[in-house]
Amino acid sequence: QWGHDFRPSYLDIGELRTFHPGVPLLALTASATKEVAAEILDLLKIDEEGIVRDSFARENLHYHVIERADQLQYVERLLQKSTGSAIIYTRHRRKCVELSSWLSTKGFDASAYHGGMDLKVRDRIQEAWINGESKIIVATNAFGMGVDKSDVRLVIHYDLPAGIEEYYQEAGRAGRDGETAYCLIVVNNSATGKLETRTAQSFPSIEQIKRVYNALHVHLGLAVGSGLGETFEFDLEQFSSKYDLHLIEAYTAIEILAKDGWMTMDESSMKGSTVQFITDTGTLYGIQETDQGMDDLTKALLRGYEGLWTASVRINEGRVASHLKWDKKEVTRRLIRLQALGLIDYKTNKANNQITLLRERVPINNFTIDEQGYALRKARAYARMNSMIAYLDSEVACREVFIRQYFNEPDALPCGQCDRCLRDQDGKFEWLNTIYKTLEDRNGITVKEFLSEYKLEHQPTIKHELKQLAEENKIKIVEDKIYRNN
Repeated sequence: QWGHDFRPSYLDIGELRTFHPGVPLLALTASATKEVAAEILDLLKIDEEGIVRDSFARENLHYHVIERADQLQYVERLLQKSTGSAIIYTRHRRKCVELSSWLSTKGFDASAYHGGMDLKVRDRIQEAWINGESKIIVATNAFGMGVDKSDVRLVIHYDLPAGIEEYYQEAGRAGRDGETAYCLIVVNNSATGKLETRTAQSFPSIEQIKRVYNALHVHLGLAVGSGLGETFEFDLEQFSSKYDLHLIEAYTAIEILAKDGWMTMDESSMKGSTVQFITDTGTLYGIQETDQGMDDLTKALLRGYEGLWTASVRINEGRVASHLKWDKKEVTRRLIRLQALGLIDYKTNKANNQITLLRERVPINNFTIDEQGYALRKARAYARMNSMIAYLDSEVACREVFIRQYFNEPDALPCGQCDRCLRDQDGKFEWLNTIYKTLEDRNGITVKEFLSEYKLEHQPTIKHELKQLAEENKIKIVEDKIYRNN
């Protein structure tokens, strides 16, 4: 939610106006709601008169929501029919790699892209896709900023985004050339439950945040009144295990503490290690037959991580060790041995997380965060979540109208091409009646005069419908005049 959840320091940008009052300031956003736009104006000290808005209408985009138990197979069929380039969005790095690997086994030219990859690798993958060397990119929301590829014919959401703002931005990467493109949400019936869980995990209770704050300082061996400006190496998994905390709970709480100005965390080790099998199954089987430990390890890897035969996959040595009931050092030692034997490509990340404390430790009874700001962020996140769930509803009359009304365009007309408009013919006829009424009153009207009856933002949709009606022989256009057929 702009500065609150992305870069809290952005909330102070308006202070620059005090020091440089004569310098022009321009704020740009692709998907701000009315409330967020008002907040940006206030924080950046911009007058209401300074707003320039364009419509959220994208008449060449076809929005569809499809619930399928056979997600993978359905996406495969969609890609077989698709021309041009495609983007598939997932919410998890592991799923991103797994899905791209699965598509590769089906003969598709697919690449994975997520924020945990080395920057040079990400750049190479993105450039290959932009240049047409790769057709499909499977990505987390780390992908897309600044990407302007014209021939994206298909954007598929395999998981639900956090809200309509995120969906509009990600889906809007389709059809930049103005040609027809499809924005499809293809999910199973557990999708809304997963979205609700993700949202809840992002906002632990204040008591949980306090618990993590206290445990963290105990873990670092800091007394009350100490720690200001100190930097420590930090193993998140070890910390979570030691204090019986769920990994996501601990990470989220530390992230909240960082946003509130208590600390910063360099997440270098979050990138993890990677493994790819580079041998053949026969050679691997020979090792498994002669070494029980290697047999256990390789089977644990292959069962715990998909795509190891086709791509470098991020693994967690601690998780593998826990599964095998081994020491983590033993897992690392054997992985190095498999690398030496030429069976795997194993790359380790030797960097450690680092935490820098920005305030001294306070007694737990004196610990506070900006609860009002936290409550506001939480309320907004849940509102975004609920908007996304509402968008999926089969009672929605038109997907595009839903999106545009969400962004405060109350006069949006049904698009006539989303899944709801195509199924709900009664609804379609309801607004087509306005066209028929104009023709009844003024049969033989010129196309120019006819279009002038409608707002400029609605004219592309009206043109599309006139063409469709002419093809269906319901109207005829002769010498630039429109006539209704009897």
